[in-house]
Formats: sequence, structure tokens, C-alpha cells
Amino acid sequence: MKKKHILEIVKGSTSYSVEISLNKGIIGRGPKSDIRIPFSTISSSHLEFQKRAEGFFFRDLGSTNGTFLGGQKIVPLEWIKIDHEITLNIVDTVLIFRSEFNEVAHFTMVQSGTLARKLLMDTVDDGSDAFLEAVSGPNKGVRLVLHDGIEQTELGGATGDFSFPPMTPAVVATIIREGEGFSILPVDTIFIDAFPTRVKSKLSHGDRIEMGKITFLFQDPLEAYFKELANEGEKKEVIAQSEPIVGEIDLEKEAPKSRVMGGPKAKKKKDFFLIFVVLVVVGVAIVVVGAVLSL
Repeated sequence: MKKKHILEIVKGSTSYSVEISLNKGIIGRGPKSDIRIPFSTISSSHLEFQKRAEGFFFRDLGSTNGTFLGGQKIVPLEWIKIDHEITLNIVDTVLIFRSEFNEVAHFTMVQSGTLARKLLMDTVDDGSDAFLEAVSGPNKGVRLVLHDGIEQTELGGATGDFSFPPMTPAVVATIIREGEGFSILPVDTIFIDAFPTRVKSKLSHGDRIEMGKITFLFQDPLEAYFKELANEGEKKEVIAQSEPIVGEIDLEKEAPKSRVMGGPKAKKKKDFFLIFVVLVVVGVAIVVVGAVLSL
């Protein structure tokens, strides 16, 4: 039986596991991470992992909040081998790397987007399910909630999940869950934010979808939260990068401006000193020339 490498993500009472199937990859908050952990305390690219012939390794990529092992902050960019199981702490998030041989079902890395949504849904208090709401037409106010278990749903048609008289008897479009978000696959031309399309298109929070006499508004609270989270995390990382290194003296803060090297007063003193030196040199030159001429 083949050994599996598992990452368990724990925050409060929430816990999910994902099987690490790639030979190398990134764990972080950013959308390009191979395993996405959507919390502001996690850096966009927080950890890197690698499978080698001699074992499984990981390292911190110089994250803002750091990664702690046994209460000690690990050295950034230094590879650490995982022999069997290791527990890491990143503020209030716990990551448990382990190896196992059993056949317990876990999330796959292909489902990283779904995992990220689940983590957020379990840690965000307010409603987090995406939904379509009719904002114009005779069915204004009718809402179709895209619950977590729904992988795809049809609009229109006699047996569609969202079917009512103003829509045609045939299916007009299909909503499909894809990773962290949703796409719409129209049967005929529809309009998304006034642009016509007949191909599958990714839906974004706030999109207006016109199908015949009905206009829908697509709302995805988690997508909005993801964007807010990304912006918040980027601001924190920029602030952290601009702060002086511990032990490094910030002259602008530690000393009055009059004493800061290169300040206005320091420059004046330097100018006076140069003038004094020039005058002394000129005076010495005059004395020497006079002495020579008197010979």
C-alpha cells in the first residue's frame, strides 16, 4: 500500500485534511497557492513543500507572521524534514503534516478551492452560500441559493432548479461549481453585465445576468470575503516589509532631526568645516609663496 502525505488544517473546532499529491508546491492564502488557506494570518505564499527520495520536506518562505514548531519560530528558507508527523502553528491556525497508509478519504489538491470555501464557511459567522436573485421581471425577489452540496444546477426547463412561467420550457443555462467559484453555461445568448455571450463564463460577485425578461444578480459572499482578505493580507505584508529589522536603528525615530546624519544642521556644519579648511590651505600657500619670494 502506498504511503500518503496528509496535511490537516485546524482552526478552532474546524478541521479538514487534504492529501498532498504533488511532488512540490506552495501553501498559502493567495489564489495561486496549491493548497489555499484563506485566513489573513497566512501569507500569500507561506510554506513550500517538496517530496524527495530521502523524504518529505517543507520550509517557511519568509512569511509575515512566521511558522512555529514546538513554540520556536523556524528559520525562513531552511528546509525541515518530516519523518512521520509534525505540528506547526501559525497564529491561531494549526497545520499537521503526517504520513499514513490507510484509505481514509481526504480532500484532493484539485479540490483546494472547495477546501478553502469550506474553511471560510465554518469560520465566518454570517451567511456564506452564493445565490442568484431575480432583480427584475415578474419574479423579482425570488432567490436560488447555491448550497455547498450543489455541483451544478439548471435554470429553466420543466425540471430545472430555477423554473417559473416567464422562462422558456427548455433549459436556459446551467450554473456549475468550479473550484472556489461558479461559472454559467448558457444554451443561447445571455448578457452578463450587458455583454452578450454564448460560452461558459466565470461568474463574479455582483454580476448582472440577463436572460429574456429576467435579470439576475449573482452574489457570492465568500468571493467578496476572499477579495477583502487578499487586500488586507497584502497591506499587512507591505507594512511588515517597510518596518525596520529588529535591532536596526531607525535614525528618523531614534534621534532629533538636528542630529540625524545628513540633516540640515549636519550639512551646515560640514559646509563651515570645508570653508575653514580651504581658508587654512590658502593662508599656508600665501605664507610659503612670500617666503620663497624673499629669498
